Amino acid sequence: MRIVKKDITLLLPVLLIMGCSDNFSNVTTNGYPLSVSSVSLNGVQTRSTTSLATEGSTISVSTLNSGVVSATSQYTYTSGAWGVASGCSPLVTPEGTNLCAYYPYSKDITDKSSIPLSSVKYDASKDLSYAYSIAIADVAHSISHATFSLQHAYAQLTFRFSCSSSYTGSKSIGDIIISNSGILRSAGLDITKSGGAYGSKVAGDVSFNADITDFTITPSASVLAVPTDVLSDNLSILIQIGSDYKLLTLPASLFANGKLEAGVNYQISVNVNSTLTLKSADIETIDWVIPSSVTNLMINIQPESNSYIVAPGGTIYIPVSRASTGNAANFPVDSPFTCGLLWSDVSATHVTTSIVDRFIKLTAGSDEGNSVVYAKNKNGDIVWSWHIWVTGYNPSTTHVTYNGKVWMDRNLGAKTNGTSSTAYGLSYQWGRKDPFPGSIDGSTMSTTYGNLLPTLVAGPVSLVTAIQNPNIFYKCNNGINDWQTPQSDALWNNSGKTVYDPCPDGWRVPLDTEFSGTFPDNTPAGGWSWRSNGSVYYSIGFGYWWSSVYSTYAFYLSNSGSVNGCGSVAGNSVRCIKN
Repeated sequence: MRIVKKDITLLLPVLLIMGCSDNFSNVTTNGYPLSVSSVSLNGVQTRSTTSLATEGSTISVSTLNSGVVSATSQYTYTSGAWGVASGCSPLVTPEGTNLCAYYPYSKDITDKSSIPLSSVKYDASKDLSYAYSIAIADVAHSISHATFSLQHAYAQLTFRFSCSSSYTGSKSIGDIIISNSGILRSAGLDITKSGGAYGSKVAGDVSFNADITDFTITPSASVLAVPTDVLSDNLSILIQIGSDYKLLTLPASLFANGKLEAGVNYQISVNVNSTLTLKSADIETIDWVIPSSVTNLMINIQPESNSYIVAPGGTIYIPVSRASTGNAANFPVDSPFTCGLLWSDVSATHVTTSIVDRFIKLTAGSDEGNSVVYAKNKNGDIVWSWHIWVTGYNPSTTHVTYNGKVWMDRNLGAKTNGTSSTAYGLSYQWGRKDPFPGSIDGSTMSTTYGNLLPTLVAGPVSLVTAIQNPNIFYKCNNGINDWQTPQSDALWNNSGKTVYDPCPDGWRVPLDTEFSGTFPDNTPAGGWSWRSNGSVYYSIGFGYWWSSVYSTYAFYLSNSGSVNGCGSVAGNSVRCIKN
């Protein structure tokens, strides 16, 4: 949840009071004139209150007698204090009188038993808030006091729009239409009932014009929404982008308690891509007032990649679109999918996953280590998988320079650099995006957790088969020293980073020409690799690192300083170079 400090002056307009001609009788017996000590406006749920102390702010205050409004008046904040509004008389209240108040005051609201609420585009003058209080008598000064802590009568939906730098389509947002059988166009708020009660409800689509000519300049639009009871399965949100209407479907389960609650501002982040499809992230509860300086709260939506660095306890959103751009079988764009953990070298709960629109929401645990997560199609086949490197290591700030290039100072997936077992990292078959576990001692594979453990199967197999089975190490068979058929030298290549490159975004497998001589002294040896038959090779202080080049053989660097060739079936370390 993103918390930002309120600036209440953004919310409260100055209202001019034209007298109290709409008031009920304001005189009771055996009481004292009512003085309003303070008025505050509650934030979202647990946040602290903020003083509603803006020159000209006006509230309507009523006395309640057995749930019936018996007297009403208006109070205005003027010159540093709350006083009776011009043209009005103070309420006269005995000790313990029940009171209710609402803001902003409108002389058009005369029926306090059913204050009208309508779902409309956000407008501060329509943003009704209300509160209850009890009069406390100050006999010595012949006056009574009351304080009010107002709460919002509306829920709010804030749509925040963004697009990639390559997007060239229309950036105007017109109509936004929200449909659900539980959505309300209007309702009457009975402020005389304890806690407030919403009656005389009218269900139906909520429609408003966002009136955004360029969402890169004006990134958001909000609607005051009448709070709902339980919503039905999905919210259908039709958004006009230019002259096109596109549908965004949100499960009601994304909203806490499955309904729109008063006093909560729900943010819906919408990314408009080149094909004008819409993608939403989680519904977030944010502060009611959003400063204009805030342009994008969903900073953890990731670019397409096959490997992600996540800080312990961090959360990221992984675009499942990589499965389509990576030529996964039987997974067209917008196909349904499931997700989960394939294996981990930490625990079966090292990372947790859930689906949010076309993203996998991933949250890491507190321990450093490696996991692989997957997306499966409706048939239960793995269509893509991703390496999750949970680590406090930040290669952008901690790296080494070698041959004039910036390199990570450790193997992909390693906990440390150096020559200990924590520096071994993960092993990869040439051209495959998915890792295999490292070693805990140089001769034994790390214990793995999850639904599937790495297994050995004779190759070669097709690329699609390898994608669908990221847990299988395809070993040499009948002298064929390649896991893939037909053989391809384009999976990792010299023309640049490919969709099968195992390095995180911004990094890539190095070229063979970027290898020369030995690594710097502070750069660790791999010490661990898988032979072509699936057995383990280990020599302390010694290692092999893949390059991106394959021409008859896959080329690798040994820390003896030589670049050699071998079959792609071998499993070696990867040291990523800055892209």
